[in-house]
Amino acid sequence: MQINPILNSFFNSPNINTNRDINKNKFYKNSTPLKNDMVSFSSNKLAPQISNIDKYIENLKKCGIIRNNENARIGILKQHLSENLGIINNHIKELAKDQDFLWAIQPKKEKNKLAHAIVSARITNEKDSFFNKINEIMLNNITKNTPDTISLSPKSAIKDEYADKYEKLTLFWGHKKQLFEKFEKEKELISTDTYSKLEPIIYKNIDIKRRTKLGEDFNRIVAKRAIEKDANLLKIREEAYKAYFNEHKNSSFYPIGKLKRAAANYADEKTLLSIEGLEEKPF
Repeated sequence: MQINPILNSFFNSPNINTNRDINKNKFYKNSTPLKNDMVSFSSNKLAPQISNIDKYIENLKKCGIIRNNENARIGILKQHLSENLGIINNHIKELAKDQDFLWAIQPKKEKNKLAHAIVSARITNEKDSFFNKINEIMLNNITKNTPDTISLSPKSAIKDEYADKYEKLTLFWGHKKQLFEKFEKEKELISTDTYSKLEPIIYKNIDIKRRTKLGEDFNRIVAKRAIEKDANLLKIREEAYKAYFNEHKNSSFYPIGKLKRAAANYADEKTLLSIEGLEEKPF
């Protein structure tokens, strides 16, 4: 039994004038997948292996489900983090409505940089719009969402009239730091839980791969079987093939035959990674 019937019928169709297409589009000739890259699962070599290959694919699917669940859980964490940071930033923006305070808390290095820009703006008659930009820069300095400690003027340099606002600002930033710390801890717990679920499945597949003894053909054969079971994977393979081919088609390292083989190998690997819920190899 052969797979990729669409490609097979395309190559063998009497209605396709291949020479005409090649002349019309040189890329077509070189980017087409290998014509003989077919797999017969009814062969004496593969027929006894179908059960193991199918189990391997099912295990990849299980890994994909687990990883998708992990991504969903982390997505919820990120959403909660963003919402809580937004609440804190709204409080900070209330403090920052006092533009004198906003200027006072900027560190000396930032003040020097902004002062130079202000002088330039005075010369160019763009001061109204530019002062708005300066305020935006200063506000962004204290509302940025990173786990790093905010850079402020030292408390000793702040006037007494701003002491209360300065204290509130540092408290708000302390809350931000706690939110990031909580996020990282919860994210790590999710990753640990995910790995504990993945580990036994991954080891099962390592054992299956060892027992099939298909060597370098393993990914190619499993990818073909996976596409036979799910035709939607064919598009993933074709896109990966073309992407690899286009990236390396001008390389002197690859004669056309070698390039097609390398592109096919890459496409097979990407097909299996997509089933497993991965973009690239985890290591």
